[in-house]
Amino acid sequence: MTRRPSIEVFMPLHFAEVNKATSRMSELEECAYLRLIRDYWLNGAPPNDDATLARTVRYPLARWRKVRGAVLGQFELVDGRWMHPFTEAKREHALGVSATRRLVREGGSDGCTIVGTIADIRDVQCPVSVSNNLSNQGLAEELKVGTGAEVIPLVGRTVR
Repeated sequence: MTRRPSIEVFMPLHFAEVNKATSRMSELEECAYLRLIRDYWLNGAPPNDDATLARTVRYPLARWRKVRGAVLGQFELVDGRWMHPFTEAKREHALGVSATRRLVREGGSDGCTIVGTIADIRDVQCPVSVSNNLSNQGLAEELKVGTGAEVIPLVGRTVR
């Protein structure tokens, strides 16, 4: 079973980015925007569904429809989901950092070597049995998505 990616680091709030996006919004619009960004950080891009979006920002559907244009004007609709490029980039990086930290905790003692630093991982070299286990847990894919790093199985070599 593949584990759901989780972010084990705080959500950065870049005030310059928030102010740029919300400077012409009303209070209700800004509140909805911030709640949507918070949910995005935890769950990824929300679907293009007004009922779901209204629940996410905790507004009645009628109120959501009034603020929808201003809020979603800061997002891009891609494949039926509302993407926020700035938050997406920060989230992907955080997922990679979280996956790397999990790898150090769970796989590091089994002979894996990280090429790079925790915050800037390039590759992970592991014995074949460990790399297969990481792939089964979905951790290898989390690393790839979040950092671009590959889990490299080392055949017939001991990693130190």
